[in-house]
Amino acid sequence: MNRIGLVTIYSKNYGSVLQCYATKKFLSNVGIECDVLFHKLDRKERLLYWARKAAVICYNSMKYKGFFRYFVEDTKAQHKSINSLSKKSEIFLDKFTRNVLQPRGYTVSQLKRLSLRGEYSYFLAGADQVWNGARIIDPFMFLCFSENNKKISLAPSFGVDKIARFNEKEFKKRIETFYRLSARELSGQTMIVKLTNKSCERVADPVLLLSQADWNAFGSLSRLNTERGYIFVHFLDKPSDFSLSVINWISQKNSLKVICFAYPHEEYHMFTSFQFVDGSPYDYIHLIENASFVCTDSFHTTQFSIIFDRKFYVFERNYTHRNSQQSRLENLINLYSCEDRYINSECNNIERLDFGLNSSYRAKLCEEHDRVVLYLKSALGMN
Repeated sequence: MNRIGLVTIYSKNYGSVLQCYATKKFLSNVGIECDVLFHKLDRKERLLYWARKAAVICYNSMKYKGFFRYFVEDTKAQHKSINSLSKKSEIFLDKFTRNVLQPRGYTVSQLKRLSLRGEYSYFLAGADQVWNGARIIDPFMFLCFSENNKKISLAPSFGVDKIARFNEKEFKKRIETFYRLSARELSGQTMIVKLTNKSCERVADPVLLLSQADWNAFGSLSRLNTERGYIFVHFLDKPSDFSLSVINWISQKNSLKVICFAYPHEEYHMFTSFQFVDGSPYDYIHLIENASFVCTDSFHTTQFSIIFDRKFYVFERNYTHRNSQQSRLENLINLYSCEDRYINSECNNIERLDFGLNSSYRAKLCEEHDRVVLYLKSALGMN
């Protein structure tokens, strides 16, 4: 087998970076070279890209009432969310991406030629929100450069539990071309089957391609020297006053210090005291692995809390846009039967929170690991 090309989201977010790393690392472990690919726009393709996007925006604005306003608001929200990451943490992530993931940029024309020459045996699209159902699609994320018999989806997430009306026709057309299909969430699996009438498997996020021992070894590369006895706080969007009050209460009741990571939300100053830490992906894993409690609104921080069997609480996320993606977290906690870890504004009695939350997820983790490994090996013709 020659190389595998991976198209995914791999920057500016710890979970995105690490699901990409896990896929590349797993394939390397089984003797397959994997290139992380990104769309490198030459002058011609840049013009075509922006002309197509402008045409789609104009068409949807005429056909769907309120689309243009929605598009502008969502674009602003995306930029705001990305920019909420501290500059120092962004540098850490960029360095890891450059040195470890080593993405390669190609134009669509170049990838078509490479594929036809057999330079790549298969292409993977996934995971994370490569197929966000609420935003204008990027054909590159649907492997528009590849022959159909080389297209494999690896646990993509749609971000939302319903594809926007303006995307339905295009999603159907693009997804139908895939040789093997999978989705990370049950809701995504249902949408794919409904759209295409093709078989689709529900598989875990690619971080589960690696074992807990693999992630232990990864976290050991951290240079942080952190004493035990802390709450690891990782919020992608600004935490609500209610979330902050709950975390502060947990800290005081358990005599734990608070470590806030990567996103310097002003709201953290409401804590009695806290330490802010920037860090690399190694530091991120190290801090989750050794935390007494994890408090987060992040999918991947929740998944890693489960991998390391940490006590954790998941909080309702304060999205900066109108498209709630809470279903991703709800799918995850339902899968592991830990609904008691989810806290939203309806939780009106924090005094009743259970601090003895540790429970073993080993059996379910093994099942989910085996499922995603079996799917990927089967799709690549390795069984």
